[in-house]
Amino acid sequence: MHVANVRWVAALVVAACAGVLLTAAMLQPDPRGHGTHEQLGLARCGWLVRSRLPCPTCGMTTAFSHAVRGSLALAWTCQPAGLLMALGAMAALPLGLWSLMTGRPPERVLRILTPLRLFFLITGVFLGGWAYKLVAGLLSGAWPADGWS
Repeated sequence: MHVANVRWVAALVVAACAGVLLTAAMLQPDPRGHGTHEQLGLARCGWLVRSRLPCPTCGMTTAFSHAVRGSLALAWTCQPAGLLMALGAMAALPLGLWSLMTGRPPERVLRILTPLRLFFLITGVFLGGWAYKLVAGLLSGAWPADGWS
């Protein structure tokens, strides 16, 4: 890959990771374990409103907000996938900065995380996080949620 292309990709990675992490830092984690996205002016989760069960991304913003504050256990209980994605963004940020400065791609990471592996990893993390959220909520009595109609 040409150095200019490496730097463009690195700049996009840095901007995306920094943007998401800074946004999470500006939000206060919702004590319900989900709903933090509403501080951005977004609507309540339609899936949750209709089914009273969490959607695959329920708690993601809250988990990011806890993770940037170092509250990893709280982030995990809100949405394990959100915690893992936040940690991934925190790891990708310095790698992106390194590539941006040097013009070299992080070859070792790229050899391990091929696009297909990355797709399956992200899909597995999302499905696993959703399954955890559903099972833990059903066992604790948090789901089905009340007062959302």
